[in-house]
Amino acid sequence: MPITFYKYLARQFFVWVVYVVAIFFVIVFLVDFMELLRRASDQNIDLRVLLRMAFLKAPSMAGKLLPFSVLFASMMTLWRMIRNQELVVVRAAGISIWQVLLPLIILGLLLGTFRAFVFNPFEAATLSRFEHLEARYLKGKGSFMAVSPSGLWLRQSLEENYAIIYAQQISTDGSHLTLPSVFIYDNKDSFISRIDAGRAVLMQGKWRLENVRISKVDHPILNQKEYVLETDLTPEKIQDSFAPPETISFWNLKDFIHTLESSGFSSARHRLHYHVLLSTPLLLCAMILVAMAFTVHIRSRHAKVFYAFVGCIFASFLLHIMSDVIMAMGLVGRLPVSVSAWVPGVVVSLLGMAAILHLEDG
Repeated sequence: MPITFYKYLARQFFVWVVYVVAIFFVIVFLVDFMELLRRASDQNIDLRVLLRMAFLKAPSMAGKLLPFSVLFASMMTLWRMIRNQELVVVRAAGISIWQVLLPLIILGLLLGTFRAFVFNPFEAATLSRFEHLEARYLKGKGSFMAVSPSGLWLRQSLEENYAIIYAQQISTDGSHLTLPSVFIYDNKDSFISRIDAGRAVLMQGKWRLENVRISKVDHPILNQKEYVLETDLTPEKIQDSFAPPETISFWNLKDFIHTLESSGFSSARHRLHYHVLLSTPLLLCAMILVAMAFTVHIRSRHAKVFYAFVGCIFASFLLHIMSDVIMAMGLVGRLPVSVSAWVPGVVVSLLGMAAILHLEDG
């Protein structure tokens, strides 16, 4: 097949991808902005801050909608060829459907690779900034957690002071800390006391510290068997206080997963997100095959076009639901995380190829 035809198809497909992504970006921005206005209706927040937050969140949502953008762009590219009788001429010249698909598949692989390795760090940076602004203006979080190779750090608010808790390790359910140290400061950031313990147990509304040693400025060290520190934290809040996997760059995910696991936390969400990003090129190719499966049987400019588009939209929703169910099974341990991330792309690709073979070759 002439290279000129490859370039023509690739250019048409890429233009439609840009158009559809731009449309999705505008829709997502408007929806997010209206939602932020609703959430900030009872607060005095500058409108420019809300606009900035909507802009920061939109790239992440556009990235998530990229598979559907590719699906609709493929449909529009193929429908344009049918409308202009180009597909009829191409097939009359002896060019098969698989040859027509080749430039679209190649471009789909390139787009998926670009999204995972290049665009994702930008998505993560903007979404991370959005999370920071959301916590500052809309959620008013008083507790923050950070994890590092040396252990974990937790900041929590007290009635009149605040405490910074350090521990070398935490149990998987987030209820036990190993060798914790608690640093208590007043609201002017002046040091008050330090509490070292053998372990800390998170109970209803309090930390129970065991084998405690209390150090205060100009006071002798005090040893106690037990010490109680009030808290509003729960194991669920501790697990949720970590950075969502979407706010971490692809290139930093593996190191963060290793740090989480060495600290005793579950890294299932982050490992799932890592494999989802790796499987993006395959998923985009699957969307192109689905679009072709719904388009290849259209023989004229008007016949069955409406039904093809409706079927394609319905198939995309089914894929979305199937992906959510399979990934949820991976998160709860019913399936390996890597398998649950790759299964949607593999299954949809096989179904798309089977449908094209059946419709094209009987």
